[in-house]
Amino acid sequence: MVGPRFAVCRVVDMAHRARPMSWVPFDVSVSLASYASARGVRIMLRRVEDGPAVVACNTCRHTPDAREDAAGLRGGAHLVAALRAVKASDSRYAGIAVQEMPCLFACADFCTVHLRAPNKVGYVLGRFAPDAEAARAILDYAVEYAGSEHGRVPFARWPQGVKGHFITRTPPPGFVAE
Repeated sequence: MVGPRFAVCRVVDMAHRARPMSWVPFDVSVSLASYASARGVRIMLRRVEDGPAVVACNTCRHTPDAREDAAGLRGGAHLVAALRAVKASDSRYAGIAVQEMPCLFACADFCTVHLRAPNKVGYVLGRFAPDAEAARAILDYAVEYAGSEHGRVPFARWPQGVKGHFITRTPPPGFVAE
């Protein structure tokens, strides 16, 4: 019989209010997600596949002046849908995951994405129209990025649709860029 184990995690209650970091006891035979669900909390992080990915903010504004469209949908939700549709339409994008999460904290640069892969420099790009044209440019760049050694894609290989959209670059854990 294994006794309870403890994990440090940030939990958010069902009203989406963050609680302070705390020790959460759980039995190793039960997942932390099951434990949290049974107690009315949700885990802030969800494990996803650790390969090349475009992580899109699904709560981004539509434009600098409009949070939602006439139907009440956010620009980020439209961009996620466009990324998924374009990915499904072309087998070249099969090795790129399209993932989504609320708020990348780049609100001034609406319709943002984080491009990442293990042991590669990551990039945050923004100021996209939430449409298929932007999605194709992002995914075309992601293919080049995934094929690069360290995440650096020569400028000559950048699709026109991503030029001028880079906000930041981020080093992978345990590294800094030279």
